[in-house]
Amino acid sequence: MRFTRRDLPAKDPATFVAQGIANMPNRYEARLTLHTSAETMVEHPSARWGEIQPIDAERCEYRTGDDNLDWLAARLVMLGVDFDLHEPPELIAHLARWGDRLSRATRVWP
Repeated sequence: MRFTRRDLPAKDPATFVAQGIANMPNRYEARLTLHTSAETMVEHPSARWGEIQPIDAERCEYRTGDDNLDWLAARLVMLGVDFDLHEPPELIAHLARWGDRLSRATRVWP
């Protein structure tokens, strides 16, 4: 069987694959307000997994996604800044369960 060769819609095969992966839909898409500037967050390693848009000098919006709620929750916590999670509702509930578990784990025992 023969195929007709076609040009890649990118400068090289690695870029083509990276763009394809970056544009794949995720099961869960998160939207957050981060309580820090966009300039601060663009340098953060976890920020590469999403898009940062400035809101004002002290806040920015972060959009990211994943197929796994645990990985998505961990990524948000690793941002190291306060945030307001707007969606998805499944992630909001998942983080609430993490918060309960972490609160129990960090109680000071007499």
